[in-house]
Amino acid sequence: DPLSKQIKIIEKENGGVGSALNAGIKAMTGEWFKWLSADDHLEKNCIEIMMNHIHDTKNYKDKIFYTHYEVIDPENKILDIVIEPDRNNMSLAQKSAHLYDNYYGNATTCMIHKSVFERAGLFDETIKNGDDYDFWLRCLFGHDIELYLIPEVLASYRKHPEQLTNRRGAELFITVQKIREKNLNLLPIPMQKQILHMVDELDK
Repeated sequence: DPLSKQIKIIEKENGGVGSALNAGIKAMTGEWFKWLSADDHLEKNCIEIMMNHIHDTKNYKDKIFYTHYEVIDPENKILDIVIEPDRNNMSLAQKSAHLYDNYYGNATTCMIHKSVFERAGLFDETIKNGDDYDFWLRCLFGHDIELYLIPEVLASYRKHPEQLTNRRGAELFITVQKIREKNLNLLPIPMQKQILHMVDELDK
């Protein structure tokens, strides 16, 4: 297979998801980073479809692109199809409030230009779960890099009893609160107050 010559396998000690992602990012030779978690899979033409949408989008280097996705079980049975709300035309403040209030942009669907990492840095390897959420908030709050929806179902997210989000429920809740507080402090105090007020309105 001629494509096999373009694939580089990186072996490293287990240092968590963030560590593995950063190793891949550091080894990049192309322009784009495509996340794919070990349990998940992509539709056959996912990359091509995403790139077509991306090149039709203004300021695409200032965005983290994500898509709709299927939820599947260990036997590949489709449990659900998640159609993400379209937040593309919201203001930066509205997007900030929505992301602070509720994680969105399933990481396994995401495509990120290498310049995003040059501006915002790499994933925080001290966070053992929720490193994607931390990175999304840091990009948006600290660097005005937004999440941008490509309205296509292009990935399958596998749900099973042994995944980290199931095994670390209570721990994840505490981690998410810390992630929110840390990244909220990237904003000026007046903007922090505005975002929190908007979150309160969303939760009513």
